[in-house]
Amino acid sequence: MDDHFYTCEEVADILNSKVSTVRAYCKEGKIPSIKMGRGYRISQYDLEKWMKSKKGYELADKNNHDNEKYKILFENSSDAIMMADLTGYLVLVNSQFCNLLGYSKNQAEGLHFSKLIHPDDLPKTVESFMKTMNGEENGVDLEAKLLTKDKETVFCGLTKSALYEKGEACGIQVIIRDLTESKKKEDRIKILASMLNQTADAFVGINEEMKIVYINPAMLEMFGYKHNEMIGKDIGILHGTSKVAEEKTMISKAVEEDGIWTGEIVNKGKDGRKFRCWISVNKIVDNIGNLVAYTAIIRNLDK
Repeated sequence: MDDHFYTCEEVADILNSKVSTVRAYCKEGKIPSIKMGRGYRISQYDLEKWMKSKKGYELADKNNHDNEKYKILFENSSDAIMMADLTGYLVLVNSQFCNLLGYSKNQAEGLHFSKLIHPDDLPKTVESFMKTMNGEENGVDLEAKLLTKDKETVFCGLTKSALYEKGEACGIQVIIRDLTESKKKEDRIKILASMLNQTADAFVGINEEMKIVYINPAMLEMFGYKHNEMIGKDIGILHGTSKVAEEKTMISKAVEEDGIWTGEIVNKGKDGRKFRCWISVNKIVDNIGNLVAYTAIIRNLDK
């Protein structure tokens, strides 16, 4: 009895698969076939033999599908991503990587990762990458300065994970987040905090619920409290009259309407002593005008 032959289209229908997938399996020799023009012919015997291990086919097909899905996620990630082999040479980068560091894919792929790291951070980065590829630091974040193609410095956060093939480490994947702007903000905050810590006037930060969230050393000295005795407390503990509610309402209303209130009120220290203070209260809002916090500068007028 002659063996029946199927076309790729017929096999695709039988396997519930794409014709392109079937042709790929024929070309790779995973399904024995005979080349005919632009297609392939598969014998019924060979197909049935293949179908006996249909689970293997389905697994391979699923892996192909997962790989395609991963490629889409990889390429369209909002973070820069690079993959390097065990020797440290880049084998794959996504578009966001190119946007961040100024390389084309052809320029980046084949480049050694050490060329991207600022000399100041190279020793710790190499050590961390080696630990990751040895399975010691998977998923651990690292901050490092990277260099663009034009040798400009970019502050980045790196999330590293080892790549495996058949149970053996074969490289490393690094997700890169640009921290330059947040680093600049952090530096500005540090400078501001340093200035506030050295000023002679008391400074206090207050949240929407009128709780104290920040104080400088002059504030502690003026009111006689320790740091943990003030943080989280209602701002009313500083008022030295019985009209705490009225004063808070009056100040809040003025700040809400004008963005600032300045005036003189009576405050009291931890020991109960009362003293007159000149106070300037400001409203802090975000980019769309939502209230973030209040700040107050306090000067002791009885000193």
